[in-house]
Amino acid sequence: MDFRLASNRFAVVVPAIAGAVAGLVTLVTGDTFVAALRTGVAAGGASFLGWACARELDPDRTLTAAVAALVAPFMVTLGEPAIAAGFVWVMALRALAGTTGAPVFVADLVLFGLIAAVAAMGEGGLTAVGIGVVVMALYAFIEPTGRPRVLVACVLVVAVAVAIAAVRDHLVGPGAFQSSTAWWLVAVALGTMAAIRVTVTSATDRRPRPLSQRRVRLAVVSASVCCLVVVAWHGPAGAYRAGPLLVALWVTGVVALWPQRNSST
Repeated sequence: MDFRLASNRFAVVVPAIAGAVAGLVTLVTGDTFVAALRTGVAAGGASFLGWACARELDPDRTLTAAVAALVAPFMVTLGEPAIAAGFVWVMALRALAGTTGAPVFVADLVLFGLIAAVAAMGEGGLTAVGIGVVVMALYAFIEPTGRPRVLVACVLVVAVAVAIAAVRDHLVGPGAFQSSTAWWLVAVALGTMAAIRVTVTSATDRRPRPLSQRRVRLAVVSASVCCLVVVAWHGPAGAYRAGPLLVALWVTGVVALWPQRNSST
Protein backbone atom coordinates (compact mmCIF):
# COMPACT_ATOMS: atom_id res chain seq x y z
CA MET A 1 0.00 0.00 0.00
CA ASP A 2 1.19 3.49 -0.88
CA PHE A 3 0.76 5.52 2.30
CA ARG A 4 1.32 8.73 0.40
CA LEU A 5 -2.31 8.39 -0.68
CA ALA A 6 -4.86 9.70 1.80
CA SER A 7 -7.28 6.86 1.03
CA ASN A 8 -4.68 4.26 1.98
CA ARG A 9 -3.87 6.03 5.25
CA PHE A 10 -7.61 6.14 5.91
CA ALA A 11 -7.73 2.36 5.37
CA VAL A 12 -5.30 1.85 8.26
CA VAL A 13 -6.40 4.53 10.70
CA VAL A 14 -10.17 3.97 10.59
CA PRO A 15 -10.05 0.17 11.11
CA ALA A 16 -7.62 0.69 13.99
CA ILE A 17 -10.00 3.18 15.62
CA ALA A 18 -13.02 0.95 14.94
CA GLY A 19 -11.27 -2.02 16.52
CA ALA A 20 -10.15 -0.04 19.56
CA VAL A 21 -13.60 1.45 20.15
CA ALA A 22 -15.38 -1.90 19.70
CA GLY A 23 -12.97 -3.64 22.05
CA LEU A 24 -13.25 -0.89 24.66
CA VAL A 25 -17.06 -0.92 24.55
CA THR A 26 -17.06 -4.70 24.94
CA LEU A 27 -14.71 -4.45 27.91
CA VAL A 28 -16.71 -1.65 29.57
CA THR A 29 -19.97 -3.61 29.26
CA GLY A 30 -18.50 -6.34 31.45
CA ASP A 31 -17.08 -8.90 29.02
CA THR A 32 -13.67 -10.49 29.41
CA PHE A 33 -10.47 -9.12 27.89
CA VAL A 34 -10.39 -12.05 25.44
CA ALA A 35 -13.94 -11.26 24.27
CA ALA A 36 -13.04 -7.58 23.94
CA LEU A 37 -9.95 -8.45 21.92
CA ARG A 38 -11.95 -10.74 19.65
CA THR A 39 -14.62 -8.10 19.08
CA GLY A 40 -11.99 -5.46 18.39
CA VAL A 41 -10.25 -7.62 15.82
CA ALA A 42 -13.60 -8.44 14.19
CA ALA A 43 -14.63 -4.78 13.99
CA GLY A 44 -11.25 -3.61 12.73
CA GLY A 45 -11.06 -6.44 10.22
CA ALA A 46 -14.59 -5.76 9.00
CA SER A 47 -13.74 -2.09 8.50
CA PHE A 48 -10.63 -2.85 6.47
CA LEU A 49 -12.36 -5.55 4.41
CA GLY A 50 -15.28 -3.22 3.70
CA TRP A 51 -12.80 -0.66 2.39
CA ALA A 52 -10.82 -3.21 0.37
CA CYS A 53 -13.88 -4.81 -1.22
CA ALA A 54 -15.33 -1.43 -2.15
CA ARG A 55 -12.03 -0.39 -3.78
CA GLU A 56 -12.35 -3.37 -6.12
CA LEU A 57 -16.05 -2.88 -6.86
CA ASP A 58 -15.82 0.88 -7.39
CA PRO A 59 -12.19 1.80 -8.12
CA ASP A 60 -13.05 5.29 -9.37
CA ARG A 61 -14.43 6.64 -6.09
CA THR A 62 -12.58 6.66 -2.77
CA LEU A 63 -15.84 7.84 -1.15
CA THR A 64 -17.36 4.39 -1.66
CA ALA A 65 -14.51 2.68 0.18
CA ALA A 66 -14.51 5.29 2.95
CA VAL A 67 -18.23 4.86 3.65
CA ALA A 68 -17.92 1.06 3.54
CA ALA A 69 -15.06 1.22 6.06
CA LEU A 70 -17.18 3.31 8.42
CA VAL A 71 -20.34 1.19 8.10
CA ALA A 72 -18.90 -2.35 8.03
CA PRO A 73 -17.88 -2.47 11.74
CA PHE A 74 -21.52 -2.07 12.76
CA MET A 75 -22.27 -5.46 11.16
CA VAL A 76 -20.36 -6.96 14.09
CA THR A 77 -23.36 -6.13 16.28
CA LEU A 78 -25.32 -8.73 14.28
CA GLY A 79 -22.69 -11.43 14.03
CA GLU A 80 -18.98 -12.04 13.70
CA PRO A 81 -17.57 -11.62 10.18
CA ALA A 82 -15.35 -14.27 8.62
CA ILE A 83 -12.14 -12.25 8.36
CA ALA A 84 -9.96 -14.87 6.65
CA ALA A 85 -12.71 -15.67 4.15
CA GLY A 86 -13.04 -11.95 3.49
CA PHE A 87 -9.38 -11.73 2.51
CA VAL A 88 -9.84 -14.73 0.17
CA TRP A 89 -12.66 -12.86 -1.57
CA VAL A 90 -10.70 -9.61 -1.75
CA MET A 91 -7.72 -11.32 -3.39
CA ALA A 92 -9.96 -13.09 -5.92
CA LEU A 93 -11.98 -9.95 -6.72
CA ARG A 94 -8.79 -7.90 -7.04
CA ALA A 95 -7.43 -10.35 -9.61
CA LEU A 96 -10.70 -10.50 -11.52
CA ALA A 97 -11.24 -6.72 -11.61
CA GLY A 98 -7.63 -6.22 -12.71
CA THR A 99 -7.20 -3.07 -10.64
CA THR A 100 -3.47 -3.61 -10.12
CA GLY A 101 -2.73 -3.93 -13.83
CA ALA A 102 -0.38 -6.83 -13.11
CA PRO A 103 -0.98 -10.58 -13.40
CA VAL A 104 -1.25 -12.85 -10.37
CA PHE A 105 2.23 -14.00 -9.38
CA VAL A 106 3.32 -17.19 -7.63
CA ALA A 107 3.75 -15.31 -4.34
CA ASP A 108 0.14 -14.10 -4.63
CA LEU A 109 -1.09 -17.66 -5.14
CA VAL A 110 0.91 -18.92 -2.14
CA LEU A 111 -0.61 -16.20 0.04
CA PHE A 112 -4.06 -16.97 -1.39
CA GLY A 113 -3.63 -20.62 -0.48
CA LEU A 114 -2.44 -19.90 3.07
CA ILE A 115 -5.33 -17.55 3.79
CA ALA A 116 -7.78 -20.03 2.25
CA ALA A 117 -6.44 -22.74 4.57
CA VAL A 118 -7.10 -20.51 7.58
CA ALA A 119 -10.57 -19.67 6.26
CA ALA A 120 -11.40 -23.36 5.84
CA MET A 121 -10.83 -23.90 9.55
CA GLY A 122 -13.84 -21.76 10.42
CA GLU A 123 -17.49 -22.74 10.33
CA GLY A 124 -18.80 -22.29 6.80
CA GLY A 125 -15.26 -21.66 5.64
CA LEU A 126 -15.32 -24.28 2.90
CA THR A 127 -18.19 -22.47 1.16
CA ALA A 128 -16.28 -19.19 1.29
CA VAL A 129 -13.09 -20.76 -0.04
CA GLY A 130 -14.98 -22.55 -2.82
CA ILE A 131 -16.49 -19.27 -4.02
CA GLY A 132 -13.13 -17.51 -3.87
CA VAL A 133 -11.52 -20.28 -5.92
CA VAL A 134 -14.28 -20.07 -8.55
CA VAL A 135 -13.70 -16.32 -8.87
CA MET A 136 -9.94 -16.86 -9.14
CA ALA A 137 -10.49 -19.53 -11.81
CA LEU A 138 -12.73 -17.10 -13.70
CA TYR A 139 -9.84 -14.64 -13.65
CA ALA A 140 -7.59 -17.33 -15.16
CA PHE A 141 -9.92 -17.75 -18.13
CA ILE A 142 -9.99 -13.98 -18.72
CA GLU A 143 -6.26 -13.35 -18.25
CA PRO A 144 -4.06 -15.81 -20.19
CA THR A 145 -0.82 -14.75 -18.41
CA GLY A 146 0.06 -17.48 -15.93
CA ARG A 147 -3.17 -19.38 -16.55
CA PRO A 148 -1.76 -22.89 -15.87
CA ARG A 149 -0.27 -21.94 -12.49
CA VAL A 150 -3.46 -20.19 -11.41
CA LEU A 151 -5.65 -23.18 -12.32
CA VAL A 152 -3.26 -25.63 -10.64
CA ALA A 153 -3.25 -23.45 -7.53
CA CYS A 154 -7.06 -23.39 -7.52
CA VAL A 155 -7.21 -27.19 -7.58
CA LEU A 156 -4.65 -27.46 -4.77
CA VAL A 157 -6.47 -24.86 -2.65
CA VAL A 158 -9.76 -26.74 -3.00
CA ALA A 159 -8.11 -30.04 -2.07
CA VAL A 160 -6.45 -28.57 1.03
CA ALA A 161 -9.61 -26.71 2.07
CA VAL A 162 -11.75 -29.86 1.79
CA ALA A 163 -9.20 -31.83 3.83
CA ILE A 164 -9.10 -29.17 6.55
CA ALA A 165 -12.89 -28.89 6.66
CA ALA A 166 -13.20 -32.69 6.90
CA VAL A 167 -10.73 -32.88 9.78
CA ARG A 168 -12.59 -30.12 11.64
CA ASP A 169 -15.97 -31.73 10.82
CA HIS A 170 -17.16 -28.68 8.84
CA LEU A 171 -18.37 -30.60 5.78
CA VAL A 172 -22.00 -29.63 6.27
CA GLY A 173 -24.85 -29.15 3.85
CA PRO A 174 -27.14 -26.13 3.63
CA GLY A 175 -29.15 -25.24 6.70
CA ALA A 176 -32.92 -25.13 6.89
CA PHE A 177 -34.35 -22.17 5.01
CA GLN A 178 -35.42 -19.35 7.32
CA SER A 179 -37.91 -16.60 6.51
CA SER A 180 -35.32 -13.92 7.26
CA THR A 181 -33.01 -15.49 4.67
CA ALA A 182 -35.38 -14.36 1.92
CA TRP A 183 -35.04 -10.74 3.05
CA TRP A 184 -31.27 -10.99 2.99
CA LEU A 185 -31.39 -12.44 -0.54
CA VAL A 186 -33.65 -9.58 -1.68
CA ALA A 187 -31.25 -7.08 -0.09
CA VAL A 188 -28.31 -8.60 -1.97
CA ALA A 189 -30.26 -8.58 -5.25
CA LEU A 190 -31.23 -4.93 -4.85
CA GLY A 191 -27.65 -3.99 -4.06
CA THR A 192 -26.46 -5.82 -7.17
CA MET A 193 -29.00 -4.12 -9.43
CA ALA A 194 -27.67 -0.75 -8.31
CA ALA A 195 -23.96 -1.65 -8.11
CA ILE A 196 -23.87 -3.10 -11.63
CA ARG A 197 -24.35 0.47 -12.89
CA VAL A 198 -20.89 1.45 -11.64
CA THR A 199 -18.76 3.27 -14.20
CA VAL A 200 -14.98 3.07 -14.51
CA THR A 201 -12.64 5.69 -15.95
CA SER A 202 -9.54 5.37 -13.74
CA ALA A 203 -6.26 3.57 -14.46
CA THR A 204 -4.63 0.50 -12.96
CA ASP A 205 -2.22 0.78 -10.02
CA ARG A 206 1.13 -0.69 -11.06
CA ARG A 207 1.04 -0.32 -14.84
CA PRO A 208 -1.07 2.75 -15.59
CA ARG A 209 -3.57 1.86 -18.25
CA PRO A 210 -7.37 2.18 -18.44
CA LEU A 211 -9.29 -0.22 -16.26
CA SER A 212 -11.70 -2.58 -17.97
CA GLN A 213 -15.28 -1.67 -17.08
CA ARG A 214 -16.33 -5.16 -18.17
CA ARG A 215 -13.97 -6.78 -15.67
CA VAL A 216 -14.97 -4.47 -12.82
CA ARG A 217 -18.64 -5.16 -13.46
CA LEU A 218 -17.85 -8.86 -13.60
CA ALA A 219 -16.27 -8.46 -10.17
CA VAL A 220 -19.49 -6.81 -8.94
CA VAL A 221 -21.52 -9.76 -10.25
CA SER A 222 -19.07 -12.20 -8.67
CA ALA A 223 -19.33 -10.41 -5.32
CA SER A 224 -23.11 -10.61 -5.59
CA VAL A 225 -23.05 -14.33 -6.38
CA CYS A 226 -20.67 -14.84 -3.46
CA CYS A 227 -23.09 -13.14 -1.08
CA LEU A 228 -26.13 -14.94 -2.52
CA VAL A 229 -24.53 -18.37 -2.19
CA VAL A 230 -23.27 -17.79 1.36
CA VAL A 231 -26.64 -16.42 2.50
CA ALA A 232 -28.66 -19.13 0.75
CA TRP A 233 -26.39 -21.87 2.14
CA HIS A 234 -25.93 -20.62 5.69
CA GLY A 235 -28.90 -18.28 6.21
CA PRO A 236 -28.58 -15.05 8.25
CA ALA A 237 -25.37 -16.37 9.81
CA GLY A 238 -23.87 -16.41 6.32
CA ALA A 239 -24.91 -12.78 5.84
CA TYR A 240 -23.07 -11.83 9.02
CA ARG A 241 -19.94 -13.70 7.91
CA ALA A 242 -20.02 -11.92 4.56
CA GLY A 243 -20.90 -8.61 6.23
CA PRO A 244 -17.99 -6.51 4.90
CA LEU A 245 -18.57 -7.66 1.32
CA LEU A 246 -22.30 -7.05 1.66
CA VAL A 247 -21.70 -3.53 2.93
CA ALA A 248 -19.28 -2.83 0.08
CA LEU A 249 -21.86 -4.05 -2.44
CA TRP A 250 -24.64 -1.91 -0.97
CA VAL A 251 -22.51 1.22 -0.70
CA THR A 252 -21.30 0.74 -4.27
CA GLY A 253 -24.92 0.55 -5.38
CA VAL A 254 -25.93 3.70 -3.51
CA VAL A 255 -23.01 5.69 -4.90
CA ALA A 256 -23.63 4.35 -8.41
CA LEU A 257 -27.24 5.59 -8.26
CA TRP A 258 -26.39 8.95 -6.69
CA PRO A 259 -25.46 10.90 -9.88
CA GLN A 260 -28.60 9.67 -11.64
CA ARG A 261 -30.71 10.72 -8.68
CA ASN A 262 -29.16 14.18 -8.73
CA SER A 263 -29.70 14.57 -12.46
CA SER A 264 -33.38 13.76 -12.18
CA THR A 265 -34.08 16.60 -9.76
